[in-house]
Amino acid sequence: MAEARADRPPVLELKNVSKSFTTADGRTFQAVKDVDLVIPDVPDAGEFRVFLGPSGCGKSTILNIVAGLYRQTTGEALLRGKPINGPGPDRGMVFQSYSSYPWLTVLENVAFGLKLRGVGREEREGQARTWIKKVGLEGSERKYPKQLSGGMRQRVAIARTLAVKPQIILMDEPFGALDVQTRLGMQSLINELWEEIQGTILFVTHDVAEAVFLADTIHILSAAPGHFVQEIEIDLPVHRTEDIKNTSRFRELETLVLDHIRSAARGGNVRLTT
Repeated sequence: MAEARADRPPVLELKNVSKSFTTADGRTFQAVKDVDLVIPDVPDAGEFRVFLGPSGCGKSTILNIVAGLYRQTTGEALLRGKPINGPGPDRGMVFQSYSSYPWLTVLENVAFGLKLRGVGREEREGQARTWIKKVGLEGSERKYPKQLSGGMRQRVAIARTLAVKPQIILMDEPFGALDVQTRLGMQSLINELWEEIQGTILFVTHDVAEAVFLADTIHILSAAPGHFVQEIEIDLPVHRTEDIKNTSRFRELETLVLDHIRSAARGGNVRLTT
């Protein structure tokens, strides 16, 4: 992998980030505490970081801070050295729930972000058609979301996000509502698209096999208030197919990650061996 550029700030940097919420009865709940994360700027390469941890450990909270949907209570959240002060076109988010606009066709949904950027109709529809084809929906351009399956609607959301070429793509359990077969197909699709876009993806999941299949680095969080307790590099080939899940190395990594998650849930730590 190419070296990070020393003359440019990291793509993303979280410094001692904490986030607290006030509950309906007036109590304070701390979701994450002292979170530190640095994603370097590596030319012509992307980073695929996956967050894993016990339920309620703040994985989605971290994504929402990066998206600019939440403001951290303390600490700094920096995008290329500048504070994150709200949502922006440099970040795109794919949620677990299907987020297509029901009154727009597939083509109009995928082109929507480009339209907001002022891209002319001919150009934005051309780019949208390209991404529709890449996610395997060619021929469905004139359909509405209600005419699509769950997996197809999620493909629309992914195409819409990637069409505007954000610097960071945030994915919050995007395949959690899909059946097993569709989910496996979506994992392969994301792996293929990530090789092409060379962008930074932050991905939240509860599925360990999914995390190992997709990530180049997995971050394990402690129980709430969540903070990163371990970073595991996934030393598998960049291009991955379903067959890789049958290899001994994949199973070793899966076991290692599971051990760290169990330890994090207990508030402990285990020795990292790779």
